[in-house]
Amino acid sequence: MIGEIIAIGDELTSGRITNTTSGHAARQLFLLGHRIRAMHTIGDDAELIGATLKAAIARCDFVLVTGGLGATTDDLTNEAVIAALNLKSAIHPCVQANIESRMAKTEGKAAVSLAKLAHLPEGAEVLDDDCRMAGYLLRFQGKPIYFLPGVPPQMEILLRDKVLPGLQRFD
Repeated sequence: MIGEIIAIGDELTSGRITNTTSGHAARQLFLLGHRIRAMHTIGDDAELIGATLKAAIARCDFVLVTGGLGATTDDLTNEAVIAALNLKSAIHPCVQANIESRMAKTEGKAAVSLAKLAHLPEGAEVLDDDCRMAGYLLRFQGKPIYFLPGVPPQMEILLRDKVLPGLQRFD
């Protein structure tokens, strides 16, 4: 299968943090026989995220997106995907339950920002069975689009345990 990788984050485009997730993912995908057509590193800009994603979907068999899934105001991936692909937002019950359990231990702003994590594109399939890590699969136009956290250790776990086996089933 032919894919593209999109890494999202102003911390990547500013050079504050090196984008290691794209190279790691490309290597693992290559070892399983997949070809990566392009790797993009873009900032936290909803319009750019949407345009880059739509272009990648049009060109490839699958897309892997990392970053922008957190609870901070600059984490815009979910909102950008919903707008760009003309999808509805849905609250994921497992993620919501995990957040409610965390909210019981936090107060104020932290609790409010966590609520953002449960709003996913309608049809998203959460990748972490315990709903502790961000990340989901969205099937769009018959193609798998994987959204993974930008935090390298979390991305690597979901890539190994969910994405790679999942793509083998799509072949």
